Amino acid sequence: MENKITLIGDVVSAPRESHKSNGKKFYKFFIGVERRSGVADILPVLFDEKISDTGISGTVYVSGKIITRHVKTGAGKANLTYVMADTITKPGDDSPLNSPLNEVSLDGIIEEKQLRETPLGRKICDVKLKNIRENGKEDLITCIAWGKCAEYTNSLALGDAVSTYGRLQSRRYKKTCKDGRVVEKVTYELSIKGIVGV
Repeated sequence: MENKITLIGDVVSAPRESHKSNGKKFYKFFIGVERRSGVADILPVLFDEKISDTGISGTVYVSGKIITRHVKTGAGKANLTYVMADTITKPGDDSPLNSPLNEVSLDGIIEEKQLRETPLGRKICDVKLKNIRENGKEDLITCIAWGKCAEYTNSLALGDAVSTYGRLQSRRYKKTCKDGRVVEKVTYELSIKGIVGV
């Protein structure tokens, strides 16, 4: 199944050690990728110790895939979304790829979907797609489709295989806790620009 993301943006936090898995160290930093509107998506990027963290500053080109990790939190379990980098380089000064870029191609199986409307009447479909890696591990990736794309997505059945393209976005929202406190959270989701059943 295809799972590819390409980013060009500005490093907004220096790499720090994130966790260890199967004897390997993983590091994390955040990249800011500006949209046409001027708003920036701030996205978490993981990379393993095979990639040097020297030079990860300023504007960088990241190529990799979207993954999810199940982790324990104080409130229970959470499914966290990251960009897992295969390569991190500097875009060349004479390269056409030196402006903000955020492109995703993702194949998956529809696990969940829900059609809803915004207060202004725009249709949105919240979707969870299961992407299966070559090693058999599964990533459950949160997606959102808009307008006619949302209606088409909702017409598909659970278990259908699809191919999508779009961009990975960060979105802030407020959540009310059991004790009544309101906390601000950030979610990362694929904003679907195109989807087709396969």
